[in-house]
Amino acid sequence: MLADRGWTMAGRERARGRRLIAVIAAVAAAGVVTGLNVPSAVAAQPAALIPAAATTPAGHGAVIGSQADQLNGVACRSARDCLAVGADYHTGTPLAESWNGTRWRVLSVTLPAGASGALLDGVACPAATGTYCVVVGVVIKGSTAEALAETWNGKAWTPILPAASAGSHLSAVSCQSPKRCVAVGVGSASGGIGGVLAESWNGSTWTPGKISLPPHAQGGFLDGVSCATASFCVATGAEFTGSTGAEAPLIEGWNGKDWVVMKPAAPKTSIETGLYAVSCPSPVSCVTVGSGGNTEAGSIGYAEAWNGKTWALTSAVPWPKGTTDPWLYGVSCRAVGHCVAVGLNDWNPASNQTLSGRAAAATWNGKAWTATPVTVPGKDDASGFGAVTCPPGNKVFCAAVGYRGPQNSTVSSALSGFWNGRRWAVILPAQ
Repeated sequence: MLADRGWTMAGRERARGRRLIAVIAAVAAAGVVTGLNVPSAVAAQPAALIPAAATTPAGHGAVIGSQADQLNGVACRSARDCLAVGADYHTGTPLAESWNGTRWRVLSVTLPAGASGALLDGVACPAATGTYCVVVGVVIKGSTAEALAETWNGKAWTPILPAASAGSHLSAVSCQSPKRCVAVGVGSASGGIGGVLAESWNGSTWTPGKISLPPHAQGGFLDGVSCATASFCVATGAEFTGSTGAEAPLIEGWNGKDWVVMKPAAPKTSIETGLYAVSCPSPVSCVTVGSGGNTEAGSIGYAEAWNGKTWALTSAVPWPKGTTDPWLYGVSCRAVGHCVAVGLNDWNPASNQTLSGRAAAATWNGKAWTATPVTVPGKDDASGFGAVTCPPGNKVFCAAVGYRGPQNSTVSSALSGFWNGRRWAVILPAQ
């Protein structure tokens, strides 16, 4: 188990993008992967959507009653057919649940032979394909962390290990069909913080893509991907630059053959930020969301939009009066000008890598954002959404997932919310 090896998530994330560096930091701390240096900026990130994992003495296993469940990704074909994935970060146990329109059901995940744990991050279920889904993450085998992919046919899991170096991690996946998917994440590197990773799926084999960071970058990660067509995909994340490994937004575009670095708009701020999710309903329309924060300046959440030629900052989300320190982690657009973004508000910069803040969401009409209230049970609990999906053809349905747990703690349970076009209905998944 991860805890048995002294692994800690050290407050880096997931939400979505920061989860990658948490894994790298944990791997490096455990001596699994050498040559990886985690920038000081990582330590300043909030525990947000991955609570700091409690460690247990070797041989003692998980902390009974102290799970750190979190759902990291969700895909829905309809309001009655969803698959969500994540993990218990105290034990390294993968988590998968299916939704039938009424309740969540826990699914037992099959891991590769010799695996001692796994973290599941991204999921895609191509429309009109019955029950077929693709899930990505990272698997622990002995003293090695490896990129993981799984396929789900509605009854059984088939685990696959993509061709990637030890220490690699796939964090997001987008599928046009069961035979056409693109996944992105972070790969290990001999002399830096990690390199960006991209893989393509043809229905039977994963093939590494030729993708690289900007020349000046020391390292980086990709944490979101969206493919509008077979020849247009966008991946987002962050690069690390300078002597301190400062985090900066990163966007890469794919034309079906080659990956090319795109120029983000990037907010003018002293706070280091990354872009953690992206959604492209067409090749001329994408929305990506990002965040950043530190103990001195607090945090910001922002969005950028693509018009087919350039990226530009959108207007800010008009959160309710008194709202502080927002983070945006997930976004989904069912059509051009119809998007939902999720994250959390009121993060406490002094939380010292424990849970703080409250789940938050907003809608985008192509011109402006509108904050949508999210009420989570437990007035004293912390909560956050890390991923959202709004399936095409469903005008008034979106599903979001994340975590919920006591403020200032490292214990959490999975959280889900459903949007009907007017309000959010929050449901606690099966544990």
